[in-house]
Amino acid sequence: MSSNSTLEVQKKELNPCHWEVSVTVPAARVVEEHNHAYQSAARGVKIPGFRPGKAPISLLRATLGDTVLEDAKQHLFEHVMGDAIREVELQVLRVKDFDSSKIEVSEESDLAFVFQVETTPNIQLPSWDDIQVSSEDTTPTEEQVDEAVASVAQRQTQFDETDEGTTLKEEYVMNCDLVYMMEDQKGPDAQDVKLSLDSPLYGVEEDAWKEAVEGVCAGTEKRIPVTFNDGFSEADWVGKSGEAVLQVKSILTPRPATEDELAEHVSMKPEEFRERLTQQVIHENNQREMARVVEAMFAKILDQRPFELAPSMVQEEADNSFESQIQRTIRESGMPEEKIRKEMEQHRDEIADVSHRRLKIFFLIREIARQEKLRVTGKDMDQAYRALGARHGLDSKAIKKLYKEQQREDDLASDVLEGKVREYLHKTHLEQSAVEADSAEA
Repeated sequence: MSSNSTLEVQKKELNPCHWEVSVTVPAARVVEEHNHAYQSAARGVKIPGFRPGKAPISLLRATLGDTVLEDAKQHLFEHVMGDAIREVELQVLRVKDFDSSKIEVSEESDLAFVFQVETTPNIQLPSWDDIQVSSEDTTPTEEQVDEAVASVAQRQTQFDETDEGTTLKEEYVMNCDLVYMMEDQKGPDAQDVKLSLDSPLYGVEEDAWKEAVEGVCAGTEKRIPVTFNDGFSEADWVGKSGEAVLQVKSILTPRPATEDELAEHVSMKPEEFRERLTQQVIHENNQREMARVVEAMFAKILDQRPFELAPSMVQEEADNSFESQIQRTIRESGMPEEKIRKEMEQHRDEIADVSHRRLKIFFLIREIARQEKLRVTGKDMDQAYRALGARHGLDSKAIKKLYKEQQREDDLASDVLEGKVREYLHKTHLEQSAVEADSAEA
């Protein structure tokens, strides 16, 4: 194969990170590339009288004929464009709108064509000594600890019995024993089930449920018609009708647990429980501070060493972000798409600005990783799979298989790399702060 020097290559910048590359390929190189394509195509073809790969090119051309021409043309452009990009030393992200079918190729004359590429931005990182960010105190306040206690208390609901004769209203729940019946056959049952007006039994319409149980009191029996839908534990009952028989034992007032009750629930003394929550708040404060510091460092880098991105890439990212925001809002709100689009249009510029910054930080993170030699190793990936498995209650091997099947391994590696860069920046900040503290003491 001929070397890159056989090509005549020129580049011209059209926009930031957007280049036009002009290439002239000598006819001899065209022939060589075509010959190489014929040789590749002949590897699985037996030609009498010749060992595999030893048949002369003239015989290969005669044997394979025009069937290889299209592949040969594709082979030519792939090789030539790759060599041209390396010769002009561009870090290409993608080739834009190139259609080789519109270009005539002849072995009798030189081939001249142009193509456009988008490249990575030219990022010049400043010295880390020039990126100073002040630290903020992460010591938890009593108010923060109280809020943490209240948050846990809301999830650990307690129930107090009401006065005799109290009836079920929206602010109460009923404690009852439950058994499902179909004709005279007894089905699944449960004791001490807590139900409210806004939590109808599966298979009971909301309005029918409220009508049946609103105003009941302790000692009441309620028989409520039920349709046994898909998912019911008794498979033979699915699609049939029966009853839910409720024996109301008491009417209860729900309330958040007290701090003493929370401590007792985890077999700790109240002061130990509060200390554990305090440590949790400290951890959360530190995580928020780390995020704040890193974002501030990103902002300073972008301010001191600004760089541009390819305009079409910026626009595509803005359009994708806009559409994603619309679809997410539709899922969350259930509002008509036309109305949401009209409302979101007022925020298009704001969404575009956010997506533009996010795209810049994406490239900035990768340049920091390159300069500081931060890599994602197999060990890093295994650790990430284990963390995902623990979070979702699945085996890490199952998570790894799922990511491979869905071709999401690169996305996970990207997340891991971003995490390593953020940790590196935060570590750099802490080291700078320690040096400043030592200098101040001296």
